[in-house]
Amino acid sequence: LDRGIKLSYNSSVKKLIFDKVKREKSHARQIKNLVKSTIQVPLSEFIVKNRKIEKISLKVVDKSVAFI
Repeated sequence: LDRGIKLSYNSSVKKLIFDKVKREKSHARQIKNLVKSTIQVPLSEFIVKNRKIEKISLKVVDKSVAFI
């Protein structure tokens, strides 16, 4: 189901993930799990709670990703 939600993020989100990957010396599977736990699952929960939303911005707040 394509709801046409626009997703935007800034460079701080990429840097947060990159820094975690670099610090933990992660491999492909670990990177996939990191992205899933940091972005995918919380984003899915945000969309379910805010069903009528059309635009989502990802930002880093207090060293974690926030959805606005």
